[in-house]
Amino acid sequence: MKRIIFTLALILAAGTIAAQDDTPAYKRNYLNDQSETVESARNALGTTADRLQASGSGEDLVKVKGAYYMPLYTVNLYKGSDGEGFRSECRRLFAEHYPKAQITSVVLPQTAWLTEEAVKNGKTVGYTQTMYCYVIAADGQDNHINARFAYKRYKDDGGKYSMLTGYSPKLERTDMLTAEVYKKLLKK
Repeated sequence: MKRIIFTLALILAAGTIAAQDDTPAYKRNYLNDQSETVESARNALGTTADRLQASGSGEDLVKVKGAYYMPLYTVNLYKGSDGEGFRSECRRLFAEHYPKAQITSVVLPQTAWLTEEAVKNGKTVGYTQTMYCYVIAADGQDNHINARFAYKRYKDDGGKYSMLTGYSPKLERTDMLTAEVYKKLLKK
């Protein structure tokens, strides 16, 4: 996103220099190119913002003392029949990564799978669904670990969902939390 904003700033800065040419055809072409570029960037930003908002994936980070952390999810909202299996698998994988940590919470904080369209050449060709699982654990006396796992599945338009290889589940992010950061995140 920073790259898109930077690119727009460069284009707009270059536009002021190029606009000094008095040739009407050049100005007309320049203005058309500039409006197309701005429209393209606006569409890209809108798509990125929609994707981040729809993901619910921890992109809703919380800033504490200048660093960004995932929120602490402690309430399990998913009631699907596969939920307990997902949670126990995340618990097992987490314990493999951090055998000395004491797990305090394993939750699926969504009520349903998050769905995103797979689009090719302007047409919807399938769907990807994501389920996130958060594990919180005590690490020693004062510190904590907050980990996010992701399950992903895909189906072609009109087909049936199947789990994506590597996302059954995949450990996507781990935040190591000091006691101070942990207490502040609990209040958020």
